[in-house]
Amino acid sequence: MQTLELRNNHGKLVRLKKKSPSLNTVSLIYMTKRKGILQKVSLISAVVSFVLALISGIMLYLRLESVGSDDPISASFIASIFFFVCVGVVLTIIGTADLPSFKFDNSERK
Repeated sequence: MQTLELRNNHGKLVRLKKKSPSLNTVSLIYMTKRKGILQKVSLISAVVSFVLALISGIMLYLRLESVGSDDPISASFIASIFFFVCVGVVLTIIGTADLPSFKFDNSERK
């Protein structure tokens, strides 16, 4: 009999005992969670935000060569770079978070 010790989301130790050699697949299913559609959209939006920050940086570079750093448009490009990077970081954290399931279990109502 094989025993596998895992920690769940709350840090509690869980021991799984199996007679079959497929214990590794049980542990992989137990350890990984499926991401919801909103978390996937959040990750895609984070990538788009980082791309927009990169485009803003390129536009700032091109604008600095022609008008200089004292122009208000250059300051707005700097602000947009800061905004898009911060939004990208926050959306990446939201998209990679390990959220619990908020579904109701119908078996407990019976």
